[in-house]
Amino acid sequence: MAKSLKKFDQLLHDVYDGPARKAVAGWVKMKWGLIAKDNPNKFGVDLICFRSDSPVGALEVEVRQEGFDQYGSIHVAHRKAKLFQEGLPTLFFALAQDLSYAYWVKADLIKDCPLIEVKNFYVPKGELFYDCPISIFKRAELTDLF
Repeated sequence: MAKSLKKFDQLLHDVYDGPARKAVAGWVKMKWGLIAKDNPNKFGVDLICFRSDSPVGALEVEVRQEGFDQYGSIHVAHRKAKLFQEGLPTLFFALAQDLSYAYWVKADLIKDCPLIEVKNFYVPKGELFYDCPISIFKRAELTDLF
């Protein structure tokens, strides 16, 4: 199997990570009344969700290029193994670049999807992705909080 991985890009992280976390945290508070806080483990999933000061779930957020949802599937990098290691139910959010909406799915459903090699801008050859049908995702309108 292919073994190439995308390298961490500090610039992309600095541009998108904070605003994406804030958008998703606001949505889960509005939708489910949960308080999402940054995970103290910087190598873990992005956010931990709390209800009455007790952790109840985890969230991983990822901003995507324009048009990512125009296909029959959404690819989730195999290197995101942290999705399955938090010890809490975890949701994966793929956000539009303008942060107006996202598609989300329970991470456990991702594990059942086939692994495929996907040529992409950052890794032209060799990176593996879960090929997840878009039908297993739900859409969240992140700017419509009421």
